[in-house]
Amino acid sequence: MKHTSYNAAILIALTTLLATHQAQAKTEHFTLTGKTTYGEEGIFFKTSKGDVALNLYTLPEGVVNSLHKYNLNKGACIVVNSDSGFLQEDGGGGSGIHSIKNCNKTSKKK
Repeated sequence: MKHTSYNAAILIALTTLLATHQAQAKTEHFTLTGKTTYGEEGIFFKTSKGDVALNLYTLPEGVVNSLHKYNLNKGACIVVNSDSGFLQEDGGGGSGIHSIKNCNKTSKKK
């Protein structure tokens, strides 16, 4: 009986660890290679690692409202915090994006 509860405790601990690891946000740095453009329903980024189209209706409202504060022109460095990565968000429309802002002057581009 003790072995069963011990095994159950290990299983619960491993499951919790795995869930916590998957829930962590990913932070990435990009250099914009073209001007960010706004369409009727989307926002389009040209980055050093690829182009990304995000749906303005699926992006969190706080992200959309904050975009106008930042320099999103060609050559700007941006830092993106998201669930699965900025380039992967293209398929999800942007619902997993937590923030998009300019890099700090001390941040290193990756």
